[in-house]
Amino acid sequence: MSLLRVWQSWSYARRTRIGIAASAILFVLLVMIVTSSSRRQAYLRNLQRQRDVAFIGKVITEYKKATDHLPEGIDATPKQMCRHQDLAACAGAIMLPLETVRIFATSTEWLGDPLASSTQELGYLIAASSSASNGFVIQVPYAELGVRISYPR
Repeated sequence: MSLLRVWQSWSYARRTRIGIAASAILFVLLVMIVTSSSRRQAYLRNLQRQRDVAFIGKVITEYKKATDHLPEGIDATPKQMCRHQDLAACAGAIMLPLETVRIFATSTEWLGDPLASSTQELGYLIAASSSASNGFVIQVPYAELGVRISYPR
């Protein structure tokens, strides 16, 4: 066997091993980037949920201060909050009074849970609670990454 053939076969084997190793490294990096990106997206959705819940909690607290009672429909059973004032579209969900909805309509923060499956509901559960300092609790069933989001905290 000539020295040239030995060199060519060794060079080919070496290039193949390097190519396989490089492909494996690229695959691992790609998986890490995709995983990191999906975790970052989940983190950002949780931030949006926290802002939404804090905003809704403040509005309901202000309503309770002004009227001395919670909006109609908030009782001990956790219920979804409706996006608008249509009774037919919001059967079984909580509809806030119109003056409260006007506050939401002027806010850019009023978005709802990004993973809520219904276009009518926000994806947040509201219930009256005697143990909460403000008289009600808001829960976020779609929170991700094992985070518990609620109002009050």
